[in-house]
Amino acid sequence: MNSCNQIYTEQEVQGFCIDLAKQIQDLNQEKLCFISILKGGLYFANEVIRNIDFTEKQDPVFGYLGLSSYGNEFEPEEGVKITHGIDLDYCILNGRNIWILDDISDRGLTLKFAEEILWDIQPNISSIKTGVMLDKPQVRNSYGFRAPDFSGVEVSKDDFLIGSGMGIGENYRYLKGIWQVNK
Repeated sequence: MNSCNQIYTEQEVQGFCIDLAKQIQDLNQEKLCFISILKGGLYFANEVIRNIDFTEKQDPVFGYLGLSSYGNEFEPEEGVKITHGIDLDYCILNGRNIWILDDISDRGLTLKFAEEILWDIQPNISSIKTGVMLDKPQVRNSYGFRAPDFSGVEVSKDDFLIGSGMGIGENYRYLKGIWQVNK
């Protein structure tokens, strides 16, 4: 692997997760549903969800959707590939306030694609919000996609990042904290 530098510690990453958990808690929405985008968003989603004190009226359900836009490369592919369909019965999404949780928003295409899938399979969703650990607004703005509803921190458009669930293909997802790869 190329050399890399840690840019956020594990404690800082946990802070991003706790911040989003608090924001979700403060919204006091009923009938929550959390969709983790696999594979990179799994770590982030887990850390956010475990820091929410749910109430009975929130009646949370949890699911995942496998999407890939990078494959095994440093540069994104043209589109988004479905690697695993949503694992929830479509009826359970009816009337839910959904949070799509992912590791990073660079172009914004993955989040947009996930939202479109959810609206297509269940048009009676109450709301969809998005949360990401990291955001690359300079890249996303050049594509014209909307910003996520929550982002832990903005990062440079040139950074390729690994750790805390993000990797190159299947590698380096296990690293604690967030690391910038020197290409």
